[in-house]
Amino acid sequence: MQKRLEFFVKKQAMSTAEKTAKEHASYVDAESEEEQTGILAEPEPFTMEDINRRLDMAEADMKAGRTMSCESVHEQLEQRFPWLCE
Repeated sequence: MQKRLEFFVKKQAMSTAEKTAKEHASYVDAESEEEQTGILAEPEPFTMEDINRRLDMAEADMKAGRTMSCESVHEQLEQRFPWLCE
């Protein structure tokens, strides 16, 4: 019985070590894939400069009249696809 228990414990320890090694290998593969494609697995948060630039662009679009209200979009959808807005 003791030998069985020892074997089971060793097997569990090996499988845990193998899992850790596989996880590490997949993480390393993901890093190298990021380097190759330039696409990050987890997106980086926006900086304040990015946020302010986007807000400035949106405000400029609104002043130039390049935006539509929700009501006008809904009216256009009702006219074009009346069966969807019943």
